[in-house]
Amino acid sequence: MQKPPPSTDTPEETPHWLRVLALTWPRAFVGWAGDLARLLWGFLDLNIRKTFFRWGRGRVRCPCQHPSDSGRAFETACDAMVSWSSARRFRRLCPLLRKNPAGEWRCSVNTADVRPFWGRAGAVFGGAALAIYLSGTLAAFLFFRIVGYPVTYPSVAWPPAWHEINHARAQFFMGKAVRALQGNNPVAAMMALSESYHLDPSNYAVGRMLAQFSQPGWGDTSNSVYLQLMHDHPERRKETASAWFLALLARGDFSTIETLAAERAATDPAWVNALLFASRRTGDRDVLRKLLKSGDALPLYARQVLTIELQLRAADPGGAQRLLSRPLPPAPAPYLVYYWIDRQIHAGLADEALIELNGVGKRMEPRDQIELLLETYAAEGWQSIVQGKVDQLLNASTNTALIELVCAYLIRHPDPYILERLFAAVYGRALPANSDLLGAYTSLFCAAGADGDWVRLQASAAELKSITRSQFTALDLAEAYFRDGTQNRIPFDRCLRSLPGLPIDVTYALYDYADGRK
Repeated sequence: MQKPPPSTDTPEETPHWLRVLALTWPRAFVGWAGDLARLLWGFLDLNIRKTFFRWGRGRVRCPCQHPSDSGRAFETACDAMVSWSSARRFRRLCPLLRKNPAGEWRCSVNTADVRPFWGRAGAVFGGAALAIYLSGTLAAFLFFRIVGYPVTYPSVAWPPAWHEINHARAQFFMGKAVRALQGNNPVAAMMALSESYHLDPSNYAVGRMLAQFSQPGWGDTSNSVYLQLMHDHPERRKETASAWFLALLARGDFSTIETLAAERAATDPAWVNALLFASRRTGDRDVLRKLLKSGDALPLYARQVLTIELQLRAADPGGAQRLLSRPLPPAPAPYLVYYWIDRQIHAGLADEALIELNGVGKRMEPRDQIELLLETYAAEGWQSIVQGKVDQLLNASTNTALIELVCAYLIRHPDPYILERLFAAVYGRALPANSDLLGAYTSLFCAAGADGDWVRLQASAAELKSITRSQFTALDLAEAYFRDGTQNRIPFDRCLRSLPGLPIDVTYALYDYADGRK
């Protein structure tokens, strides 16, 4: 058998520099790594021993110079560098090592002058710590940005600014909540809002949004958030209390309303009115008695109103009429006059109420006078006079306050003529641009529903959908409640929760309407 011809190809020889690098690089790397470890350890070990040597003053042997040498400069070898791969690298630890005229590495000072170099140690360890810290904060910054947190590098790297990280995370979860709401995912939105507020409790807007969003289905959560907002933002306590009251009113949480209104009763007559409304619903008189015992903290008019209220509740119908037939206390406050006339109307003393109204003058706000006047006319059965009065009001002007007042009246006393005139006035002239359009058209929706006018109810529903730029499907539930007649298959509280932006007086009227359907 013939052998194959020898190959003419000659293998390429490995370059010399590559073979040298392959042989020397591992040894060089090991030597460099070993010297680095010795350097870091030596900054502590050798400097500590040198320090003790300096303190010992001849009682302690020099830790680095060779003991058999003379101990004189440039004649004495260095024991501490024996295990080092490079004397030049050792000089970073101790610059006293230098070459003598013969080219040998020797200590450049006498034994008595050997000293530690703590400054170098501090610079090296400090620089290393700074490098590690900067690398760690850079990695954290990149991680946060990849996740989506809108942090800045200074807020990550500078410890006094670390609180800004939670603010950025709160913004991130707030964005998730908005996207969840846009995607019609209320559970995810609720979780994101809760996390955002937990990360940044100082953000009042997020807290208000969480409290309002959670109030329909998570009442306890809503209450706790509102309570925290009242505590954390005392400068906005009035605004928070008003929003909380509306949420409680929509849920029918009258016990909590009593507590909140009792705390705020000294600040505004509206809170006294809210307290009385809630107390009548719960039937609890103790909260009124406790508030009366609070002393001078409560204004005089509030103490007078609470005293009369307790007397009326303890009296029979005849006794209540006798009590309300007496003259008012001297120089009564406007709210006391309002309360007195309102109770006269409810006690069947419409004639006396009308007499009081005729003598009120400027002691009461015009809006309150009109409200009581319409109620008095209705109690007297003077429907045509009511219609004429409303016509007069609507011809003069049409604003959201008047719309809400007339709607509250219509919910308690449905009247197709007044409803028609009201809608004609609203659609006949544009409402002011800065008006509360949501509250006005929601009031119109409820007035039409209470009257059973489904055409006008649909018209106001269309306006609400235009204002909110949404399908506003919750209106379907409210419409079903009004169409349901006396069947009560849809709970009243669900109807209220489906009608955001309801004014307080209209909500009060809806509770009276719901009572009439039972």
